[in-house]
Amino acid sequence: MGQLPDFLDYYNEVLLEARRESSIHGNIEKNLKELPAQTEIRFSQLQEIEAVLNFLNIQLRRIRQTHFKKYLENYARALSTRDAEKYVDGEDEVIDFETLINEVALLR
Repeated sequence: MGQLPDFLDYYNEVLLEARRESSIHGNIEKNLKELPAQTEIRFSQLQEIEAVLNFLNIQLRRIRQTHFKKYLENYARALSTRDAEKYVDGEDEVIDFETLINEVALLR
């Protein structure tokens, strides 16, 4: 998790570089010749971002499950499943993690 800010910074720089590379200027034949290689590189980078996003979603489910159990098992009164989900959605840890996932999703 500590490497995530570096990950976001790196891919934001890569995104800017990709925008510069994909602009059409100069010799069109040269640009068309380089296009398949650029597409393959960018697609592999997209797969890396998707893998990180999937990992973060798995971690979020784990965090939500922990808080959900806390509310169902340790709360003073009996809560319905829906009530427990609402309380879980309000937990700071869950909100922070969802914000983090949103930042990574914006890179896509």
